[in-house]
Amino acid sequence: MEENVFIFAGYTVDLRRAALYRGDRAIDLRPKSFEVLRYLVANAGRLVSKDELSQAIWPTVVASDESLTRCVSDVRQALADGERGIIKTVPRRGYLFAASVSMRENDGVSARAMATAAKAHAPGPRRSIVVLPFTNLGGGEQWDHFVDSITGSLTTDLSKVPGLLVMARNTALAYKDKSFDARQLGRELGVRYIVDGNVQNGGDRIRITAQLIDADSGAQLWGDRFDKKLADLFAMQDEITARLFRALGVELAAAESRRADRERPKKMDAVDLAMRGWTIANRPYSTRSAEEARKLFERSLAMDSENVDSLIGLASTHIYEVTSSAAGNQSEHVRVADAAISKALALSPNSAHAYYLSATISFLSGAPERTLHQCERTIGLDCNHAWAHALAGLSKIWLGRAEDTEAHVTKALRLNPREPQMFHWHLFLGIADLCLGRFDRAIDRVRCSIDMNPNFGTAWYYLAAALALAGRETEAGEASAAGCRLLADFTVSKFRSRHKGINPTFQAQRERIIEGLRRARVPEQ
Repeated sequence: MEENVFIFAGYTVDLRRAALYRGDRAIDLRPKSFEVLRYLVANAGRLVSKDELSQAIWPTVVASDESLTRCVSDVRQALADGERGIIKTVPRRGYLFAASVSMRENDGVSARAMATAAKAHAPGPRRSIVVLPFTNLGGGEQWDHFVDSITGSLTTDLSKVPGLLVMARNTALAYKDKSFDARQLGRELGVRYIVDGNVQNGGDRIRITAQLIDADSGAQLWGDRFDKKLADLFAMQDEITARLFRALGVELAAAESRRADRERPKKMDAVDLAMRGWTIANRPYSTRSAEEARKLFERSLAMDSENVDSLIGLASTHIYEVTSSAAGNQSEHVRVADAAISKALALSPNSAHAYYLSATISFLSGAPERTLHQCERTIGLDCNHAWAHALAGLSKIWLGRAEDTEAHVTKALRLNPREPQMFHWHLFLGIADLCLGRFDRAIDRVRCSIDMNPNFGTAWYYLAAALALAGRETEAGEASAAGCRLLADFTVSKFRSRHKGINPTFQAQRERIIEGLRRARVPEQ
């Protein structure tokens, strides 16, 4: 159409200048958010499906549903459309621009407004990233496919993260084997972060080096090196990708949190607060850090009740309270976590992390069969989700299949050997051995868990039971006393009520653990 200015409800959208105005005041919008506004305004009065809108805005980019939701949220905020009278959400269908729109050619926007728009800076969208093709260093042509697969798998995994804009692999291929200036590349692609790396094959080992770069400043934010012994290439690809994905997720949250502290210390929005919360949540957890992160997630949700990152983060902090046995009212923590995860899954039905937390809630609710099913669903969405593999192993114990636990937990350890909460996984292995009557192995594995986190009281009680059943009752009493100092209200009756199970094999194994707790002089009531 010849008209290139849209007018509605006191606002003006100038397509030539890609600018939004209220009167003669320019209103800042991120480029993709402006594109969403432009498309909706151009199709005013017509229901636009989410798929149509996503394809129009991100034709060459793999973007999640959450990316679109956040752009719509940005536009509503810019239009002061808190009541959603201008942009209406049609549940499960899409969006409708409901305001009356008129059009004219570009001749009426004031010079002052144009000058304001010209000065506006439009950096890459928050949480936008490109994975450049990794470089094959001296591995020969036979390694090219493996190196390209690392790049492709990492791009695919990152694209599943809600709210993260990831440049499509074909776009990134244009930069293969080329030197680049990070700031120029960031401007060309409209991204804030760059992942660059290389793979080097040396004899019977392989080395992968990767770095995360800030495209605005060109500074390296993170870098690491992974050395692996050559093995099955597909298994290596999964393991390497999982480790990179985990590290990048943690570093991106920390980088965005630092940026918000620096650029918007008094004007943090829901996304900023979510990133700050996850920066804390990604550290080794404690009751204090869980409470600190929870407050940030709650503040974020007060601004945007549909922020999926914050819903998942809120649930994770409540779940920690229960799994650490620190919660006074465990049922209430589980209830709040369940409500948050149910909402997160309604907004982002393909979120592997949300499904994993739903599995955890099922486990805490005493439903191991459902737990295992949800872990399998999580792994179907993200085969490298280490915690889902570990929880599947734990659920097998409650299903009377403790002999299967080690394979699941070993897979988790291989996928994420730097997991801050790894002490849980070693405890799972110890519990499995305890159930199977392998008391010496159980002692070694539970001690490994305690060495990683001596403040996790539950592990001390399992150690006490294993020592007592191994005939080492003096040491068992010492372990029980250490557990009591950390969890003074732990009793045999509470252990029995919390660890219910209808599987007869597990019931018999549980009774043996209870016998060990009694021998270790753990209080009955």
